[in-house]
Order: sequence, then C-alpha cells, then structure tokens
Amino acid sequence: MIVSHEGEEIRLTARQAETWARGAFAVYLALVDQGRITPRIPRGTAQS
Repeated sequence: MIVSHEGEEIRLTARQAETWARGAFAVYLALVDQGRITPRIPRGTAQS
C-alpha cells in the first residue's frame, strides 16, 4: 500500500508495487544524473 501526502491509500498488487518502485528509482537516478538533486546518505548507517 502507498499512502499519498494527502493521506490517500493506494493498494497495489506485488507486481504493480515492483513496477512502481522500479519506475520511481529510475526517475530518482535520472534526477541525480541531471544534477537536479543530490543524493543524501543518512548518518550512522555505515557498517564497519
């Protein structure tokens, strides 16, 4: 299930969720490549 900023709940099948996640990640990578956003790595999550 995806919950929008407005609180709307969107239920997806596993296949739909996988497709959605791949598409969202592709858009994220494209924005990074274009320099429109800078990826952030949360602190304290690095493993030794």
